Amino acid sequence: MGFDLYSAGAGSKNVLELKRRLGYDQLLSQYTERKACQEWTDYKRAHPECTSKLFIDSGAFTAFTKQKVVDVDDYIQFINSIDDQVYIFAQVDKIPGQWGKPRTPEELAEAPRLSWENYLYMVERVPSPKKLIPIFHQFEPWSVLERMINYQYPDGSYIDYIGLSPQEHGVSKQSWISFFDKCFEIIKKSPNPNVKTHAFGCTVLSILESYPFYSADSAGAVISAGYGIVTVRGKSINFSGRPEQKLKPDHYLNRSPAEQEEIKAEILYTNIGDSPLYLTNYKAFCPSLTEYLEIVKNFWEAQYKSLSNVVENFCSVSESPCFAKRKTNAIAMQSSSYW
Repeated sequence: MGFDLYSAGAGSKNVLELKRRLGYDQLLSQYTERKACQEWTDYKRAHPECTSKLFIDSGAFTAFTKQKVVDVDDYIQFINSIDDQVYIFAQVDKIPGQWGKPRTPEELAEAPRLSWENYLYMVERVPSPKKLIPIFHQFEPWSVLERMINYQYPDGSYIDYIGLSPQEHGVSKQSWISFFDKCFEIIKKSPNPNVKTHAFGCTVLSILESYPFYSADSAGAVISAGYGIVTVRGKSINFSGRPEQKLKPDHYLNRSPAEQEEIKAEILYTNIGDSPLYLTNYKAFCPSLTEYLEIVKNFWEAQYKSLSNVVENFCSVSESPCFAKRKTNAIAMQSSSYW
C-alpha cells in the first residue's frame, strides 16, 4: 500500500518546476486554477517520465465563499478533456447554507442529499467513473458514509476511493480524531473495507500515521514559504526578510550562533545550497516540501511507528541523494540541544 501526499495550490513557476522535478503530487482547483490544470496536463503529456499525480478538485467550497455555485456540466466537460492525465478528481459537493450565515437544520439535511445526487449524475457522464471521489464531511449523518461505501456500480463493484473532509475551522484536533475513528470503524465493518481514503486539508502527521489513509493534501508548505517560514525537523523557522519580522525572537537572525549553524546545516542537507539569509520563496519551499516527501517515502515502511522512528529510518530506506549527507551530519548532531 502506498501513500500520496498532494500539494494544494499551484505556487510560483519555480515552485512548479521543483514539484515536477521531485515528482511531487499536485492538487489543483478547476474552479480557480484551470490554467494550471491545463499546463500540468500538457506537461505530463509532453513528459511521460513525470511521475507526479494530478488530483483535480471541484472548487465547490471556494465558489460557496463567493456566493456562487460550480457548473457541474462544465466541470464534467473539462474533466473529460484531460482525463488521460488526471489520477483522481473530486465530485461537486454541496456546501450547506450561505457563506457567513448560520446554517439551518433543513440546509444541513439537504446538503448531503444534493452531494450524492451530484455524484450519481457525474459518475454516469465521465469516462473513468472510478477516478471520481465522493466526499463525506464531518458532522454529516453517518448514514451518508455508509451509503457511500455500500454503493455498487452496475457491474457489482464498489467505489474505489472516497474523500473524508474534517471541518477546517472551529474544531479541535480531538474532534478530528473522533471523526476519523468513527469513519474507519464504519469502513472496517462494511463490505468495502479496503476502499481508498483521502484526507482533505489534513497533514497533521500524528493523525496521518494513525489511520490507513491512501492520500492527503495540504497547502501548508506553499503558504508557509510565502511568509518566509520553513519547517525543519517539525520546527517552524522564520527567515522573513520583512523588517518587522526580523525583530521577532523566533527569527533566524535572533537565534544563538550555535542554533544558526545547526539550522543552516540541516537546511543544507536538503541540497538548497545557499545561506538561509538569502532564501527566496522558492528556496524556502524546499525544506518543507522535502521534509514532507521524506516522511511520505517512509510512512508505510515504518508501519505506523512513532514519528521519531519514521525520521530515524529516513537515511536507510530513502533513495534521495541528500540522505547520505544527512546521515553523516545527523550522527554528528545527535547530542544537539536545539533539536
